[in-house]
Amino acid sequence: MDANKDRAVLWESDKDDPTSEHRDKRRGTLAWDTAIDIRQYSYLTFDVYVKGDKSETCALSNLYVELWDNTGNNKMGCLGTKGLRSSDVYGAATALHPGTWYTVRLMLNSLQKDAKFNNQVTKITVGDNYARSIYLRNFTFSSAPAMPEQKGFTTAQYDIPDYGSAETGTLQNAAFAVYSSNFGNGDVVDENGQFLLQADEIVTFNDQFRRGSYIALKEEIDTDLYEPSWTVYENNVPVTKVNGNTSIVTTGNVPTLQGVKGTTPNDGRTEKVVGESLDGHPIQNKYTDAKKPEADTLVFRSYSDKADPNELTKLKVVFTNKVKTGKLVIRKVPAAGEETQLENKPFTFTIQFGDVGGQSLGNPIDSIERTCTVTEHKDGYYGQIVIEGIPVGTRFVVSEKPTNGTILKSVSIEGGKDCATTADGMAYGAIVEGDEKAATATFENTTRDLFNITVKKEWQKQDKTEIQDNLPAAIYLQLQRTETPDVADSWRTVESVELKKPTDYNGWVTQFTGLDKYDASKTVDGKPTFYTYRVLESATGKEGDWHGDKADDVI
Repeated sequence: MDANKDRAVLWESDKDDPTSEHRDKRRGTLAWDTAIDIRQYSYLTFDVYVKGDKSETCALSNLYVELWDNTGNNKMGCLGTKGLRSSDVYGAATALHPGTWYTVRLMLNSLQKDAKFNNQVTKITVGDNYARSIYLRNFTFSSAPAMPEQKGFTTAQYDIPDYGSAETGTLQNAAFAVYSSNFGNGDVVDENGQFLLQADEIVTFNDQFRRGSYIALKEEIDTDLYEPSWTVYENNVPVTKVNGNTSIVTTGNVPTLQGVKGTTPNDGRTEKVVGESLDGHPIQNKYTDAKKPEADTLVFRSYSDKADPNELTKLKVVFTNKVKTGKLVIRKVPAAGEETQLENKPFTFTIQFGDVGGQSLGNPIDSIERTCTVTEHKDGYYGQIVIEGIPVGTRFVVSEKPTNGTILKSVSIEGGKDCATTADGMAYGAIVEGDEKAATATFENTTRDLFNITVKKEWQKQDKTEIQDNLPAAIYLQLQRTETPDVADSWRTVESVELKKPTDYNGWVTQFTGLDKYDASKTVDGKPTFYTYRVLESATGKEGDWHGDKADDVI
């Protein structure tokens, strides 16, 4: 992608901010001098290009767009920490794959706004919740396509638009085809042949397509989240057998049009070439060879083999999108050798779901609590919580509430997508489809007296000002302990870790968890001898290159 050639602006960050807590530090701004009154417009359209590996998926719900009025205080769009929602976007660009330009069209009347927003826009701010490089271009306010002059309802074929297909002999976008809606608001198909169909909405095209036309219809849907299917109805009855008047149409090998998986209806039929005139009008049509287009299409004619060639055709296509789901498993296990001490003990977890379906579907979900009890099973001692039927792509965060008499020793997670654990004992990730890939978070507890050590690396000059430039990609930390801190050679290494340059706003921070306060296997006069811990640092991690065992001994 040539950013200069394409005249795009670049938004870029090297830090992650998954909760959008630090949005104020991440916004990119497009500003202009004269306010635009957006009351006259229906859409805001722009193009997006994400740099990166083409196998990655960038959810549109992590992108935020904000329109600011000329007071500089009120905005419209992604308020608070919200990203773009499926209800904001015209079309189905809900997942952005790197290396491809996407056009995003926001419906202005669907965007949230501050109470005092005055519609006089002077700037747009954009950003994303993750460390990415995103190019943006062609920000354009536009109105809904204007309806062309109509001649009234007529079945005369020469009065019905052909959208240029008769002259070209090829499929053409049905631009500006007029439709009505059961929601009460009619509209027209846009210049790209697209229209929006909401859940439970039925749109009707009256006298907009000529009989015998090939109609290519495609639902733009996220097939990672939904399992789509379609059914064709004639006179409100599902078409379970594909026929037609053999004098005007030939059938293919498609047996039924009911409950077919996919997004592109296809009846396999081919329209025959008509004569030289129809209804007293000469036919000027490049469709001179009876050949079905390569795309999946429906022939706009009755599926009855007894239908009259000029019979009024009433077809309906119903799209059904079944949400793909997965599950989250939360497991509580005792530390090795402590199974009986934790048997029959209950543990409570807090689960927060967000970004439902990877598209911020529905309303925000309150956190929930679930409790499990450790019991003996054939494969060991554990307690387990299973939450099923979660839409694929939904993000989650799981944390354990403190339980008297035990301490959280470790947290691990497997399965799911983008799963990880935090230093303070939480597990997070996203749901994937299928039991075999279920996200499983395991929390291990112990009755031993443990604690954690949090370490923060600060980069400062001698005058205590912060160093921000030319920092290394990583440093190394080594945790050591001893029972006799005054004895130089008594320190023993507990753990060594690599501390990478942070990609979030928490700084150079890590945590050593599940540390013993003392050796429980031995006492002196019935009392334990407490450990002393220290942390050393190194730029290389090599033996002999560790610092921090005396004052001012740093990297």
